[in-house]
Amino acid sequence: MGVTGSDVVPRSVHVVTTYVVAALLATLGARIATTAWRRKDARTMLGAFVMGFATLMLITEATALARDFPVNSLPVRLPGLLVIPVGGAVLLATRLRAVVRPDRELVVLRTIVITLLVTALVCGLAVSSPSLFRGAIRADAPFALVLLAVSAALLLITAWSATRTALLTRRPLDTVLCVGLIWLIPAEAGMATALPGDARWAVAHALQFAGFAMMAVQIAVDLSRQTSSRSLTGGLRATALVERSADFLGARVSALVDRLVDKDPSTAGHVERVAVLAVQMGEHLHLPTGRLRLLAAGGLLHDIGKLTVPTEVLQKPARLTDEEFDVVQRHPSDGRILLTELGGFHPLILELVESHHERVDGTGYPHGLAGTGLPMEVRILAVADVFDALTTDRPYRRACSAEDALLELDLQATTGGLDGRCVAALREVIGGEQLAAIRLRSQPPRRGAIATHA
Repeated sequence: MGVTGSDVVPRSVHVVTTYVVAALLATLGARIATTAWRRKDARTMLGAFVMGFATLMLITEATALARDFPVNSLPVRLPGLLVIPVGGAVLLATRLRAVVRPDRELVVLRTIVITLLVTALVCGLAVSSPSLFRGAIRADAPFALVLLAVSAALLLITAWSATRTALLTRRPLDTVLCVGLIWLIPAEAGMATALPGDARWAVAHALQFAGFAMMAVQIAVDLSRQTSSRSLTGGLRATALVERSADFLGARVSALVDRLVDKDPSTAGHVERVAVLAVQMGEHLHLPTGRLRLLAAGGLLHDIGKLTVPTEVLQKPARLTDEEFDVVQRHPSDGRILLTELGGFHPLILELVESHHERVDGTGYPHGLAGTGLPMEVRILAVADVFDALTTDRPYRRACSAEDALLELDLQATTGGLDGRCVAALREVIGGEQLAAIRLRSQPPRRGAIATHA
């Protein structure tokens, strides 16, 4: 056996356990790969590659030990040391658009297959022809410590992104993934500083197995929900909270929006557009992740008080009378009352619902709040709400172009009604397809079109 560890874990036990874990990872990886290919999801294909590479490394290590290689030999030590840094580098690569841009699925798949075949060939040579891979990697070898430093850096970057996603989604599975990624750092440390058979090495291998299992389960569950594992393969954008509110913000938020849409169908597009603009502005202004989640929910629910407005007033195809406008102006306060009675909503969401028509100079309603009395999230939502109202047709006026609407927002910022930083942020985030969609809404309205009063 040559150089040995302290034999806390008998070699035969380690070999059998490693083969079993490799089989499980191979099964999960194959399932993930086929599903990702069927859905043309290049990011998740790379996640499946990590599973495949880990499987080959584990098989190589176990086979070398079964063939009685010394525990510090290259075929035993190198596979265990390479699993985590290579996996971390691939996961980091999934965040690069140049790697996983649309229509590159076939290129990604070919690259994965070729890489795994070459890896399998090299691993096969390593365990069948020991003379081709002479050398040893002792515990605490400089090479091993360099791989540890690289692994820690890659995993911390990936874990930071995954943590941000977990704070947005508040899903337990995303939190578990963050724990698994962090566990891989001490796992690599144990691999780098101990030899097979040592207690420290055995614990490191267990952490490595657990971390990869958490990763595989997280990817598999997200694929079953018809989506990529953004917490692992590329951070989730806050706009996804709006687009998939039932999954990420909870059934109650989604149900309330559906109830409002049933009463006034035109409201659906309005609240979703406002919420998307608001979170995009919030990201641009570097709001904390938890506040972005609340801003997304508040954006979707900001008009929920219109459930208390009579339908004939809400959908009136003409200007409102003063009495009718007074009724509409009560919807922010009514919305807060409704959510308070339902219970369980964060105070900031209640504030967003009640204050989205307030203005920085105190000219808004329902309370005429001004200046420091308005949180940044409320100021953001106010700008997004006004912009969408200006660029959407009303029964009594045509929609403005996006350019004219921005000029109007600039004017209101100059006079003190809207926050200038939020207006500037809106200018920065609008572009491309989003601007084209706004321009399309600004075209002449179809005959008989009806819109909701802001």
